[in-house]
Amino acid sequence: MDDAEQSKGRASTAEESAGTSSTEVVEARPSRVSDRARSADGDGSGPEGAVATVAEAVNSPHPAKDSPAEPTRVPAADPEPAAAADLGADPVAEADSDADPAVQRDESADADADADADSEDEDEEAPPAPGRRRMPAWVELPLLVAVAMVVVLAVNSWVAQPFVIPSGSMENTLQVGDRVLVNKLAYEFGDIRRGDMIVFDGRGSFTPEDTDKPNPVTGALRKLGGVFGFTNPDDNDFVKRVIGIGGDVVKCCDAQGRITVNGVPLDEGDYLHPGDKPSDFPFEAEVPKGKLWVMGDHRSNSADSRDHLGEPGGGMVPESRVIGRAQWIIWPFGRIQGTDRPKTFERSDFDRRG
Repeated sequence: MDDAEQSKGRASTAEESAGTSSTEVVEARPSRVSDRARSADGDGSGPEGAVATVAEAVNSPHPAKDSPAEPTRVPAADPEPAAAADLGADPVAEADSDADPAVQRDESADADADADADSEDEDEEAPPAPGRRRMPAWVELPLLVAVAMVVVLAVNSWVAQPFVIPSGSMENTLQVGDRVLVNKLAYEFGDIRRGDMIVFDGRGSFTPEDTDKPNPVTGALRKLGGVFGFTNPDDNDFVKRVIGIGGDVVKCCDAQGRITVNGVPLDEGDYLHPGDKPSDFPFEAEVPKGKLWVMGDHRSNSADSRDHLGEPGGGMVPESRVIGRAQWIIWPFGRIQGTDRPKTFERSDFDRRG
């Protein structure tokens, strides 16, 4: 066998070896192969040098250090499966994989925020939990009424209470059927003053101390009606005007027919019933400490302290029996007003002299 046949045999053997590994190894660039061929066989024209260079390039796991790195390309065995894989790829997933990590984090945060918002909307639309369900109307309404009644009773007992005017003894200041609101706190923080209109319990002064009380049912109904001013007050409750306080001497009448308090005459024209005299008969009384001398504004139609002078209480009302000050007229609407103290009682010379 001559040299030419030997060269052909070696070339075919190298080609077969290169073909068996073509699916696993990278194909070298022509420039790199030609360079190595020239280095192996002088000018690179010999077939043996070319075959050796190809075999070295195929079997070498790393590119030559003195040559620049080139991208690796793997030959496709079958173009059709590759095309099918490309068609089946998700372009959104590929784009996301190439995106900036910071952008991906922002998008993730936005997605979490949207999920939280959807969760809150679902919570708002969801029915209330069993522990927060509203009571049925048939239970809630009576309960509200009961609470309102408790509040009204508490206010009525300690703060203010309406009273119906049952008689004409205070005309024209108060008329029959008027509702007055009695301030029960008026004398908790201040003293009873001359000229005040007061509501008081008359037992022991205007009525006997041992007056029989109504039966519990009648008393409860009366009290319930009195809470809203629908019923007349108890038979022992009265409304009058304070003329003298403890220590005063009240007398009628002076030369002009006027009532005097500690010698000071009263000008009663702005509250006395038209046509009435200050008193139809004379009297004189000294008011003990802690008690009050009271009279109605309609003197000719009022049974007041004057009419009880000879009785055990002497017609004097204990301050402890005062319920409160009749401070406002609250019914009817056309007569709503405050009950101011008459000007004649604003004088400063009522204190007894010497």
